[in-house]
Amino acid sequence: MDIIAKLALAEDARKEIGSNKLIISKLMHAFLGRYGPTNMHYSQPLRLAAGEALGNLAVENTANCLNILEEPGYKLIKDLKDMLWHDKYRYVAATLLQNLCAHSRDKMHTLDAYEHLSYALPVVMGNIMAVEGKQMETLIGLASQICNSIPECIVHSLESHLIVSAFVKKMVNALHANKKPSPEYPRMRRVIVELTISIIESHPCYTNIFIEGGMMEALSKIESIPSKVERYMIFLGNAGVVLESGLPLPNIVSRAKGLFDSATRTPELIVGHRLFIDDISLCCCNEPYGTEAIFNQLGKKVESLHRARLK
Repeated sequence: MDIIAKLALAEDARKEIGSNKLIISKLMHAFLGRYGPTNMHYSQPLRLAAGEALGNLAVENTANCLNILEEPGYKLIKDLKDMLWHDKYRYVAATLLQNLCAHSRDKMHTLDAYEHLSYALPVVMGNIMAVEGKQMETLIGLASQICNSIPECIVHSLESHLIVSAFVKKMVNALHANKKPSPEYPRMRRVIVELTISIIESHPCYTNIFIEGGMMEALSKIESIPSKVERYMIFLGNAGVVLESGLPLPNIVSRAKGLFDSATRTPELIVGHRLFIDDISLCCCNEPYGTEAIFNQLGKKVESLHRARLK
């Protein structure tokens, strides 16, 4: 299993191994299957090795992702979601789930995976606050993929399970700490910026919290410090083995800063995290304006704010 996991980091080997459905079947059985009269899972080291191999086979390879998802006899997305609750399996499950979300979104939709993903996101977001390094990078990457798939679920995850300002502070601190990216987690800065974009694009009401948390300053600093390490998404030791296929980081940073700049041009529309109008709690994220009555009251509130700024 360990040998397959390492071989799968090479693009040609990844294609060849992934096209062999017998290997996929064996890996899936070792990772999720049961054996013997007691119907027990396999040992933890074997399961982790099989899960790592599947995760590596799913890297940048849509065909392999489809083969993994189509393997009969398993409720893969549900099982991966459940694994996120367990420290021992969280990283390997998040890695595989992130790659499946990134490269087989249409298939995930046909499998009704989004319900499981929406339940997984609060667990993912909560654990981001508790980990560092490679696990943090992987969980942020998974959160970004889930937010891209089902943007409406980010509100519940942030408001019900986290203090948003603390979450932003965690992201900003991680950007500052990774001025010199590490080969151990070379995508840290990228996934933080991508998650920021996912949140602000779908729910601009969080813009002020990100700005007040120092995100704009952090983005400006990493924009001016390019790194050769970030040309790769996976390293073995100090050798990059899988090239980064996404846009260059400065392009992504520029996009994020553009979202903040656009939002700050209309400050009247960003009035804290929530608007309270005549005892009506209006959450901008869940209902941008709501009913016609709320829309009218919001218009009056914005108008009064505008007049106040002119005085």
